[in-house]
Amino acid sequence: MFARVIFPALLGAFVIATPALAGAQTNGSATTGTSSAGTQVATAQPVVQGCRPLEQQFDTAIKIRGDAPKADEARKLRAEGGHLCASYGRIEDGIQDLEHALKDIDVLPAI
Repeated sequence: MFARVIFPALLGAFVIATPALAGAQTNGSATTGTSSAGTQVATAQPVVQGCRPLEQQFDTAIKIRGDAPKADEARKLRAEGGHLCASYGRIEDGIQDLEHALKDIDVLPAI
């Protein structure tokens, strides 16, 4: 009895969920898909496209501009910005810190 009731219910749930999962699309720095209600949902990807280029730009620039007056403050901002970017809810704050760090060493952010 248990197998005749539970198995079809699980199979039905799988069949219903598969089209929603198959409809997922990659869109920039987030994955979007359509929920059962027809609305789009987004989840952050581990690689944040807005943060990584700024982090790399800073890491390269600080080798040349390491003697800038605000270099120590810029290093702290870069570390904080990198941490915020890794925390999925604070990506915009991380980007702002990274941009500010670049400006502190007189480098124009690439993004």
